[in-house]
Amino acid sequence: MACAVAAPFTPAMAAPAATAIYAYPSLPLSEALARLAEQSGFHVNYDERLAHGLTSRPVSASTPQQALEQMLAGTGLAPRFTRRDAFTLVRRSLDARPDMRLDDMIVTAPIIGRARSSDYAWYGSMVLEECFRKLRGQTALKGRKYELQLYVWLDAAGTVTRLEAVGPEEQTETRMLIEQALVELRMVSLPPSAMPQPIRMRISAM
Repeated sequence: MACAVAAPFTPAMAAPAATAIYAYPSLPLSEALARLAEQSGFHVNYDERLAHGLTSRPVSASTPQQALEQMLAGTGLAPRFTRRDAFTLVRRSLDARPDMRLDDMIVTAPIIGRARSSDYAWYGSMVLEECFRKLRGQTALKGRKYELQLYVWLDAAGTVTRLEAVGPEEQTETRMLIEQALVELRMVSLPPSAMPQPIRMRISAM
């Protein structure tokens, strides 16, 4: 049986609030998901059988994405976002291989006609945000100035399988540090099953 959880729509809840505090005790997973949906405005869809008998981890987070990550830790489940504020819960082992290309977050290959440029850009933005979060914690990069192109490939589980940093010859050491920092990056949210790859993005520190 499928289950859908969505908070009543109001203008204030049109997008998840980044400044909200999410704090829940360990709960039956279905109850935890319902609380998250109510507080964040996320629309949650899942098969009730996936959550049956599962308990969420305690949550203490400042964003709904962090709350979701903590909540699902150890459950074997992961969110597959269908848009920025909606996701379906799936098993992490679910296999689906991307089969097209993405260039600067603009889809260049057709998907049932021609995809709009925004169809996958929202997920690319999530990857970019996670890359910046990871890089900000690298002490070896502090004080360095750089501007690079990043090419990122993900597997169906949201793990980086290949990463290339492209930039000037004089930034070779910086490129290597960035690649080392991001090579084991794993997204909490699974990539859309037909998402084009690689994701290309520009990062800079000036």
